[in-house]
Amino acid sequence: MYKVILVDDEIWSLEGLDASFDWEKKGFQVIGKYTDSLKAIWYIKEQKPDVVFTDIRMPDMTGLEMMREIRKAGLNVEFIIVSGYAEFEYAREAVRQGVYDFLLKPVDMDETDLILDRLRETMDRKRYEEDELLLQHILYEDKYDAGLRPLAACERIQAASANMAVSQIPFSALWEPVLSTGRLYAEFRLSESKRILLYEAFDKEAEDRWIGHLDQLASGNGYIGISSVDTLENVRILLKEAILASSGNFIGKRTGVTLYMETVNPYYETYGKKICSAILENKYEEACRILDEITELVKHEDLGIIYIVRLWNQIAILLHENLTGGKRVKIEYFDFFQITRRFVNLESLCRYIKIEIAEILICQKKQIETHKDYNENFMRLLKYVEENYGEKLNLNTLAEQFYLNMSYCSELFKKVTGLTFSDYVTKIRMEKAAKLLSSGNYKIKDVAEMTGYSDAFYFSKVMKKYYGVTPACFFLRSDQKRML
Repeated sequence: MYKVILVDDEIWSLEGLDASFDWEKKGFQVIGKYTDSLKAIWYIKEQKPDVVFTDIRMPDMTGLEMMREIRKAGLNVEFIIVSGYAEFEYAREAVRQGVYDFLLKPVDMDETDLILDRLRETMDRKRYEEDELLLQHILYEDKYDAGLRPLAACERIQAASANMAVSQIPFSALWEPVLSTGRLYAEFRLSESKRILLYEAFDKEAEDRWIGHLDQLASGNGYIGISSVDTLENVRILLKEAILASSGNFIGKRTGVTLYMETVNPYYETYGKKICSAILENKYEEACRILDEITELVKHEDLGIIYIVRLWNQIAILLHENLTGGKRVKIEYFDFFQITRRFVNLESLCRYIKIEIAEILICQKKQIETHKDYNENFMRLLKYVEENYGEKLNLNTLAEQFYLNMSYCSELFKKVTGLTFSDYVTKIRMEKAAKLLSSGNYKIKDVAEMTGYSDAFYFSKVMKKYYGVTPACFFLRSDQKRML
């Protein structure tokens, strides 16, 4: 329910406004009605409603002045101005100040449902955006706001992520065993069909009933993933586990409940290396055959989306490591959010990978033809950069070391690598950094130093700009046994 406060200096007008709308039917709850605008401001700041309906002309201050006061307090509240005056200047000023709507008294009863429907859509969209941002902060920055702090009192918490067919099953029914037992919980509303629930964990017997309840409602209607049990300190891990477990629609699994399990996969490194070998040997058909084989393997061996994320990023790292010369083909690193948002299913991801492979092979062929006649000293210089990326590298010094004119050396960098010297050094360092971070053996600060960056913060900025993701997306901490 979205919270509403009504403000009008005339009591009969205030009651009439309240009676004009079917609040609860449309998902709203009136939590306060005030005839005193100054008192209303205090309660709005205290109770933080989602919407305020206010008269525009009142003795102490106008509705627009009230809105300005609330905006100054930093509250993200939607205002609907109600006026008995059809004056253009009022309406124009209201729009300029960002009111949601401007209604004339008496409110048209035929319009009230439409007003609330439109308002509900706006509030839902705003809530989805806010919850999505909060979720991203937790997953990528390990930060959470005051809304989750009550869960710190719980000895054990768990996460459930649901991707349901729109309008089939209300989430209130889905979460009923948690909501009806008075357990502490926090909900992320990500869209009309996607929710994540963090809740105080059940004991074993109650958990079995909870999972049975979810499976009964989700079968044929959607996918629900359940995390392991831990404390709020590890909420980031629990959320990832639940989200990964609820991604069955991406790989064509049956509907229902999936419990997250970390499994050791014997196929992971083998298939990644097979694809890389096929690419490096210019065998496009072989690479495509292996990809098709992986698609079937994932479906029939009960492998989750985490396997897809790991496999693709392993391929990306290996190719970055081996394709060092010539024009660079951008091979993107994906986390599980990027994969499921960018691609409809596993088949569409594999089609994208096949296109990427074709581009790599075309580029590789051009590289071979381009490189064969270039200055041997320059090729030795490139090899030196690749092997000494952690040192301080200066073009002038390197050109002198390898008996090359600096201007000619600069031209060769653009002609051979397609990059400037600085960009080429960044490329080598970023590829090495990705590999080191993904091994899980080094801290971000250590990797920064190993790849020539004395400032870990600057290193993180460079990596975010280069790959579009932070170092944490490559960082596998062995104690957590997790990978983005």
